Formats: sequence, C-alpha cells, structure tokens
Amino acid sequence: MEPSPLSPSGAALPLPLSLAPPPLPLPAAAVVHVSFPEVTSALLESLNQQRLQGQLCDVSIRVQGREFRAHRAVLAASSPYFHDQVLLKGMTSISLPSVMDPGAFETVLASAYTGRLSMAAADIVNFLTVGSVLQMWHIVDKCTELLRE
Repeated sequence: MEPSPLSPSGAALPLPLSLAPPPLPLPAAAVVHVSFPEVTSALLESLNQQRLQGQLCDVSIRVQGREFRAHRAVLAASSPYFHDQVLLKGMTSISLPSVMDPGAFETVLASAYTGRLSMAAADIVNFLTVGSVLQMWHIVDKCTELLRE
C-alpha cells in the first residue's frame, strides 16, 4: 500500500477514497450506538408548527368557549390528565373546567411543545390552576416556588 502524502507542515493528508484501506468489518454481534440529540428538539419544533397551522391535530380542547387544537400524543406525554382523557377514555374533544384561564392554558399548551413557559407575575395563580387541573406537576412546583418568593 502506498504511504499517505504529507502536507507542507509534515502532517499526513487523507488518502483519496479509492486509495484508502477498506473499513474493518464489524463483528455481527457488535452493537453500535448512535445519538442524534438535535432530533428531539427538531421533532417538537415540527409538531408545534403543525399545531400552529392546524395540521395533523387530532384533539380539540375547549376552555371558556375557546377551542385549541393539539396532538393527542403530545398531550398524553405531557399531562397525566390528558393521558387519561385521550388514551383511557378515547376522547377527541375535551372541555376543561371554566375556572381555567384560556390565555394561561394556551401558554401551557405551547410549553408542552417547546419546554418553555413565560408568564406575568400577576398571572402565576392562573398558571398554577392550569398546572393543577392538568396534573402538570413541574408547572405546579415552579408556580408554587415563584409565589413563595
């Protein structure tokens, strides 16, 4: 086999593909693990865009007369309440208690897709209510912490 050419600095240059030695075959029992961390955020971003455009949404949620569309898989994964409604009861249309603020719900729904939640300090109790009803304990915990400060 021909030695690798050297660059002006003396470092070996990569051989052209046709001159490179063939890769060693992996043993049949070998397990190769590959991770694509950007896929998770790209997937949720794509689902959120679909939600915003009303595409492929398969659940309607009503809050004080306002209707919100979402993906049942995202709802079930983000909220034990929605998990029970869409998976155990098979519901595709859900009416939430009138005690819930529609604006706070809309923001919490978006947070299920984005992992981010922004709220005015004056609205923390509204978000605490939404988190409590939907059994989204991470929101309940954060709102409780903010109210104690």
